[in-house]
Amino acid sequence: MVWKNPQGWQPKPNPNSMRFATLSAGTGEDEIEVSITELGAAGGGIRANVDRWRNQLGLGPATDDEFSQQVVEIENPGASGVKVDLVGPVPDGGASPGLRMLAAIFPVTGRTWFIKTTAPAPVMAKYVDDFDALCRSVDFGAAPTAQSPPAVETVDAAPSRDGPAWELPDGWVQDGQAKPMSAASFTIAADSDEAFVTITPLPGPPQLLSNINRWRSQVGLQPMGSLDDDAPQPIQVAGQTGALVDLAGPSKHMIGVIVEREGATWFYKMMGPDPLVAEQKAAFEAFVRSVRFDGDAGEQGD
Repeated sequence: MVWKNPQGWQPKPNPNSMRFATLSAGTGEDEIEVSITELGAAGGGIRANVDRWRNQLGLGPATDDEFSQQVVEIENPGASGVKVDLVGPVPDGGASPGLRMLAAIFPVTGRTWFIKTTAPAPVMAKYVDDFDALCRSVDFGAAPTAQSPPAVETVDAAPSRDGPAWELPDGWVQDGQAKPMSAASFTIAADSDEAFVTITPLPGPPQLLSNINRWRSQVGLQPMGSLDDDAPQPIQVAGQTGALVDLAGPSKHMIGVIVEREGATWFYKMMGPDPLVAEQKAAFEAFVRSVRFDGDAGEQGD
C-alpha cells in the first residue's frame, strides 16, 4: 500500500508493532494522529468493524439505515475501499465536545488495510478534506490483483444458492474482485472515460428517501424533502417493483435502482462521467431487468 501525504502531514514513529505506519497533522491541541494497519483475510468484515468503532465512541450497533448512510465508497481509481465518518455523543455536562472518527477500509488480495483517526469533533472537522484526499491517493499498484474475466452473456454473481444472475451488456466487464460491500461490480470503458456498476445487498427494508438523498450528495445535488419532489420511476427487477432514479450532477452522473427482496434491499448503481453514463442508460436498465435469482424462472415466464 502506498499513498500521498496531504500537505503538512508527516510520518512519525509507530507506537506499536501492529501498525504499518503512523501519520500526524497539525500541532498542539489541533494535532491528530492517523494509524495505518494491515490485517489478514477480511479483517473481521466491514459491518463488524463499523460496530466496533461505534462502540469505541459510545454509540450502539448501527441500524441498517445508519450503516447505509455512514459507509460510503471511496472514489479512487487505484484502490477499492469504503469510508466511515462517525460522531460520538457529547459527554454528560457538555463541558467538552464529543469525539469524531474518520476511518477507511481497503480489502485487497486476501488482506484488509485500515486508515483511522479519532479526535474531538471540532478538531477533526479541520481535516475531513485532507483525510478524503489521503484515501483517494491510496494505491496497490504493486500488489497482485485478480484478472477480470472476459464478458459473457450470463454470469452467476455469487456462489450462494440464491445469488443473482444477469445478462451482461456488450462492452461491460465484470471485475475479478467485487468492490467492497458489493455482490458484484462491473467496469464500462469508453476512450479515456470509465463508469462503474455495482450490485449491493443490505439487510432490512428500503429507506428510499434517505438513500436517494445519499446518492444525490455523491453527485453534488441538494437533498430532497420528499419523494414527491422528484419521484423515482418504477422498474421490474426479478419479479419485484423497484425504484429507478437518474441523477446528473455538475461533474458526475448516477443511475440507481433500489428494490426489496425477501427482507433485504438490493442496490443497483451505475456511476461515472456524463455522457458515458447517459449513453449506457438503456443498457443499464436492460441489465437490471434481466436480473434473476434461483427459482425466479416461473415468475418471469417466457
